[in-house]
Amino acid sequence: VVHPLNKEKIPQKERFAPQKWKISNETFKTTKVRNFEMKFPEFSLSKLFTLKPDIVDIPLEMNKLVYDLIIGVDAMAKMGVVMDFASFELTINHQVLPMKKTTCHWDTKVLNNFHRDHLEPISTAKETKHTIEILDAKYEKANLAEIVKENCSHLS
Repeated sequence: VVHPLNKEKIPQKERFAPQKWKISNETFKTTKVRNFEMKFPEFSLSKLFTLKPDIVDIPLEMNKLVYDLIIGVDAMAKMGVVMDFASFELTINHQVLPMKKTTCHWDTKVLNNFHRDHLEPISTAKETKHTIEILDAKYEKANLAEIVKENCSHLS
C-alpha cells in the first residue's frame, strides 16, 4: 500500500498485465510491483527475506491504513513460515515465538516505532546499541579516594 506522499521513496515497476485480487465480495487490480528485502527482527537480526509484493496506490485524501504490507500465504510458505494455530506459535527459520494478540497491532505508533528501529543498517546497529546502553546506564557518584585506597595500593 503506497500513499502518494511516499511514492518517490518506494521504487516500483509496472506489470505487463494487471493482477486481479478477490477479497470478501470485492475484486481489485494491481498494476505495479516491487522487489525488496525485509527482516523479521524478533526472529533474526540478520536473516533477509526477499519479497515481490504488488503495490496498491491509495488516494491522498484516504486515511493511513493499519497495515503497510500484507504477506500472503504463498509468500509465507516460500519463506518457510509455520503458523501453528493449535499452540498459537509462529516459526520462522527454526525460531519459535508465541503469536501476539491481534489487538497489539492496532497501535500504529507502536508499529511504526518497531519498524523504524529495525531500519538501521546491520553495520551500525551494534555500535548504536552499545551507545544506548552507555547513555541509559545509571551512574552513581564515586568516592575516588576510597576506590584508589582499595584497588590501587601500587599507586601510593
